[in-house]
Amino acid sequence: MAQIAAEAVHGTFSVLLLKQGEEIIPKGAYQVPPVQIPFFTEAFKIATVQEESPGITAIRERRVVTIPQLQSERTIPLPLREEATRFGFLSLVAVPLLFQEESSGALVVYSGEAGAFPPHEIEILSAIASEAATAVHYLKWLEERDRHLARTEALREIAQEIGAQSNWLAVLELVAQRGCSLMEMEKGGIVLQNRDGASYVMQVAVGPSSPEAGERVVPDEMIGPILREKKNITIEDHPDFFEALPLFRGRSIQSAIGTPILVKEEAVGVLFFLTAQRGRSLSSEDGKTIEILARYAAIAIENERLHAETAALHERFALLTKEISLSRNLDQVFFHIAEGLQTPCSLQPAQHRLSG
Repeated sequence: MAQIAAEAVHGTFSVLLLKQGEEIIPKGAYQVPPVQIPFFTEAFKIATVQEESPGITAIRERRVVTIPQLQSERTIPLPLREEATRFGFLSLVAVPLLFQEESSGALVVYSGEAGAFPPHEIEILSAIASEAATAVHYLKWLEERDRHLARTEALREIAQEIGAQSNWLAVLELVAQRGCSLMEMEKGGIVLQNRDGASYVMQVAVGPSSPEAGERVVPDEMIGPILREKKNITIEDHPDFFEALPLFRGRSIQSAIGTPILVKEEAVGVLFFLTAQRGRSLSSEDGKTIEILARYAAIAIENERLHAETAALHERFALLTKEISLSRNLDQVFFHIAEGLQTPCSLQPAQHRLSG
């Protein structure tokens, strides 16, 4: 695509830039032969070195940016302008990659001639950029589809693993561990309500520098809203928010997602995942995935409660059976005593023989 663009307008160098999260990544470049020294590094820096750079401006403002005189352009640092002059590049144009009003990158073309690019060349580059944007959108759709299928299969495997577990704590550990991998987050945990119903504890914690399991948890600005409102919460690229929370302070957290664990419509806990990576975008797919994982945890918690209630009922039944058995035995004893009291006694007169 970069080669097509450069040759279509008689440019001397072109670079294709794509937006990935908060970063701008070069995905292709073409320098018209003969090439003695590659211009790639300098070209990329000129287009993206600061917020006012042409490539960044074209992507952010979704418009064509032209620089007819690179040598005198004040938005580009002097060392880079001097490098462009040394390579013989005197002007450039940056065209955004637009698909349904969404900007996914930019096509930047350099020319060895000073002056503005003529309108018909900008139209040609805009058409090429539109084709590139459509291709990028399609590739993203394929990636999302493959990611969705992979997550669906992973969730099915997790469900099978959970079905083979009889210990509810092992199930919760499995949900947190596999969830971290599935959600591409480094840390995770499960906060559960204590039996007293008035306090919370970190039941499960996985990942480096995670909160300690067994630690008492006070519902904060993240955990509290999830429990009260019974809905997901996502926080993206907000390290100051996490530094203000005692539970997450000093753990280098950038983004997080959490969801309530619901048992009979009651929020009995929170499942959450954390990352220290900048630019981690949390999608609706992430929200659906964590909700499914939370349901797995809820089933394990409810099964444990039912198991405990069943065990208590068995214990009470055994005690009651013992009491009934003892009661019946006492009734038989009392019956025989009563029967013995009611039986008449025949008294034989004693015969005395007198010997004389």
